[in-house]
Amino acid sequence: MKQLTMKHAFLHGLLLMLPFITRAQSFQFQRISIGAIDSIEKKQNSRLFKYGYPIGVSEDYFPGRTKYKLAQPIVYRKEVKGFSYETSYYYSLPDSTLRLIEYWWEGDTNSEADFNELLEKNRKELAAYIKGKETYQPETDTKGASDIFENDLIFGEQFSAKGMQRIRVKISWK
Repeated sequence: MKQLTMKHAFLHGLLLMLPFITRAQSFQFQRISIGAIDSIEKKQNSRLFKYGYPIGVSEDYFPGRTKYKLAQPIVYRKEVKGFSYETSYYYSLPDSTLRLIEYWWEGDTNSEADFNELLEKNRKELAAYIKGKETYQPETDTKGASDIFENDLIFGEQFSAKGMQRIRVKISWK
């Protein structure tokens, strides 16, 4: 039992260090309290950002959206090896329950190889954690690529637009 605990602690530590080693971000798959967000983001050298206008999400962007009254998201930003990076934490009122985390990257000087490396790293992390149904839809002239991961407890989606150097990952709980 102790050996398993040590292995778990090592893997957890490794996952926390991943954002510092690569241009990627370790995703938060466990629903956390709103109070834990600041310490998580400070460890990743992110800075709090406040939009000067209301931010919301639609039902087609966040399935089940109409079940909740969402507050303004808590948003953090940073630069990661040529990508502008933002994490938005959406929570419901009045219970302050985390409902959706949105991660996004945008770059304008990155190579296609950098972009593809980030896409694949994200896809592997989503697939490893959200074991269940995976659905992929390739990019078209009018719509970006979408890779959806879903099981009984969690929903994850990565979508991307190569021409715009834009990647979004959403994680929500059912």
